[in-house]
Amino acid sequence: MTIERLLSTEEAAKLLGMNRSWLDRARTSGTGPTFVRIGRIVKYRPEDLRRFIEQSSTTNEAASR
Repeated sequence: MTIERLLSTEEAAKLLGMNRSWLDRARTSGTGPTFVRIGRIVKYRPEDLRRFIEQSSTTNEAASR
């Protein structure tokens, strides 16, 4: 089994082009990307961030509904 490097909240926010406070709020409200909690530490898998981006993609037509 290969384990991909987990990203910190700061790294994940930078990758998404958002700030850390947005990612913290999205995590607590359940609207953000899937995350891993190890004790009190929160980490993000790169594949979960890619999936979140793909699921968040929309077209103007879909956004106007």
